[in-house]
Amino acid sequence: MGGLNPKSLSWLDQMDTLKGNPNASRIELQKMLDLGNSQISNLRTLGDCFDPTAAEKVRQAAIAKPPFILSSKSALALSGLNGKVADLPASLHAALDVALARQLATGEIKSLVKWIIQGNSPESFKESAVPQKGSSSRLVESRQIDDLDQLAQLVEWARAEKAQDDGKTTAQDKLKAHLGKLSLSPTAKAVGDTSGTSPDRNKKSKKGSGNPSLLLEWAAGISIYSQIKSKIKKGQSLSLSDIGLLALHVIGKLLHWLRKDLLKWIGHGIKSVFKILIESLKILGIYNFVRAVVVLALFALILWKAWDMRQYGFWHPINLVRYKFFSSPQNTGTSSSTQHADVPTPVVVASSDKHEIKKHPQSPRGISSTPIMALDVAWTQQTLAGIPPNSVIKPYVFEPDFAMGSDMAYHLIMDLQGSEKYTVYWGGDKVQVTNIITGASQITLTLQNGLIPLLGSSKFDFYWADLKIFHVNLIEFVDPKIANGNNGPMAQPNLATHLVGSRHVYQCTLVLAESKKPLTLQCNNPVDMERLVSALEFYIKLSGTNAVPINGLPYLNQGVRLDKEGKIITLWAGSPMDKARMVLGDFLWSVGTKTDHQQSQSEMETGLQNLRPGTNPFYYVTARGWKLALQVSGPNEPDYFRPLRRKANLKVP
Repeated sequence: MGGLNPKSLSWLDQMDTLKGNPNASRIELQKMLDLGNSQISNLRTLGDCFDPTAAEKVRQAAIAKPPFILSSKSALALSGLNGKVADLPASLHAALDVALARQLATGEIKSLVKWIIQGNSPESFKESAVPQKGSSSRLVESRQIDDLDQLAQLVEWARAEKAQDDGKTTAQDKLKAHLGKLSLSPTAKAVGDTSGTSPDRNKKSKKGSGNPSLLLEWAAGISIYSQIKSKIKKGQSLSLSDIGLLALHVIGKLLHWLRKDLLKWIGHGIKSVFKILIESLKILGIYNFVRAVVVLALFALILWKAWDMRQYGFWHPINLVRYKFFSSPQNTGTSSSTQHADVPTPVVVASSDKHEIKKHPQSPRGISSTPIMALDVAWTQQTLAGIPPNSVIKPYVFEPDFAMGSDMAYHLIMDLQGSEKYTVYWGGDKVQVTNIITGASQITLTLQNGLIPLLGSSKFDFYWADLKIFHVNLIEFVDPKIANGNNGPMAQPNLATHLVGSRHVYQCTLVLAESKKPLTLQCNNPVDMERLVSALEFYIKLSGTNAVPINGLPYLNQGVRLDKEGKIITLWAGSPMDKARMVLGDFLWSVGTKTDHQQSQSEMETGLQNLRPGTNPFYYVTARGWKLALQVSGPNEPDYFRPLRRKANLKVP
């Protein structure tokens, strides 16, 4: 848009155009004058104040000697009299006469308007002695015009005198004197007379007198698109910044069209569809019925949400906000520092038929990992029932939300009942929770074994005080093709990029005092796991017991689980086997000594469980080496099955 030029009288012509089209709408005036909405409002304000006589005074002042241009800003300053004085035309003409006669700047005109509103006469107004911005430039401009007119007259007289050739030089002397006067006058210096200046000064002036780029003008809010249009019309080349600004201008217009027209069309389309639908329902005679159903459905939805607000927000509004809006996998509200760090898992050391924890890792702040009870191999095997082959077990460390409220904890525990969110294992059997009864001291679960109710159900209850440890882990299922084609330590978290295509499952095992069967819970979302553990911690604290520590699942066989062929199908991250650079898909051959024939699964597991602390050798075959050996002979031919065996050292803590 061109806009109102504050340094010209174009606003007078635009004001006349506006007055000549009194019935035109605001949008039509904007297109006609190429102005914005606020500029149209300014023109209407000026039109209410400036009558034809006032406009003619402004035009006459522009061609007077010295000339004076009343800018649009100054005119708007004079329009401040509207509504503030009793006789607007008389006051405006009096103020306009003073402003034009004294050639007042915009700031002085504003002071004049205030002076008149206070009840003073315009003629008694005294402008500030301090020169206002632009006053000196107007004075210099008027003096320049007078000097140039006099110079032109003297040049004409000097030419006529020289043409007569009568020996007189009066006119020529006056011309020389006038030229000398111009060279010494402040006016000449003001117009840029550089006579007598040094070359260095010229260089400095040239260096500091460049015009700002169009990009800077655009950033300063100056309209630059008219300048770009002028360049295009003149055939001048555009710079990259010009092209960029022009592209932004086009994009802005497109967005304006989308906001103004496209959304309007979409709204009309939706209205038309609803209108056709309502007319069709009326023709079918079911309009009132459908409207009643919709109203009842909305009413039921409002009641349901109101009940939800009562359950969460009425008693615990902070928990509601955090639970509903700030608890996502990317921004969990139930943990302050969720990590997948390489935390060492507890080491299982052989001790007759029991296995006790010997080393305890450092846990995050507020979480203890001190063991309280012994763990045997059979118990640990039951916790692995829900973990499929080709999986990596990683510790999942987080800090529970100890500030959770009772309503939130109750609803989260109830999510275990008949929910597809969690998978529950009791011992080594997959079960379904059909009923839950919670109390301040204990919890009772009704478990159904299998999907068929005829198989019967059983109740499993325990006291909150009997809960000793939470074993929380991230189970990562690895594609067998990826596992068999890699010789890198895939279980290590810092090499997680090797696990492309894997799935994540989160598992929590509840360690209960004097219980032969562990209770294992699995889910696919880390937030669901953190919330569930936080809810359990709430009831534990409610029973008067201290918070239960959280650590990783104890590993077996120095960190691996084998199949009948000795293949590694489960690997614990951070275990001795992981640190020995073993990966899923490798085959153990023997433990302790190098043998011609592969040891059985039970022999290798027993050997791994009975290793002494320190460095212990073992032998293994990579997945590729096993495959190459199978191409020559099979494992059923032990005399001919000779895969390439590699030696590795296992450091047992």
